[in-house]
Amino acid sequence: RVFSAAEALEIGVVQYLHSEDVQDNAVELASQIASHGPIAAKYLKEAIVDGSDMTLDQGLRLETDLNVILQSTFDRKEGIDSFLEKKEPKYEGR
Repeated sequence: RVFSAAEALEIGVVQYLHSEDVQDNAVELASQIASHGPIAAKYLKEAIVDGSDMTLDQGLRLETDLNVILQSTFDRKEGIDSFLEKKEPKYEGR
């Protein structure tokens, strides 16, 4: 179902709403998403865009499929290794 921004905030779908400086906030959020690896960002976008038109069961299947793909990437290993070594990851998009 479609709901308003205020309702999304109320039920916890979003963390905050912005009425001013939307461009600055959007750029900051995009930078945060991009810093987590290009493959993860790509599949996050796919899950959001494609998942919004799916039933719950279809959406869960999509998320499972994307998770399987992400588990097999070099970037996943880089993220885990970087976390354990307490260093910044160097994602390569593979």
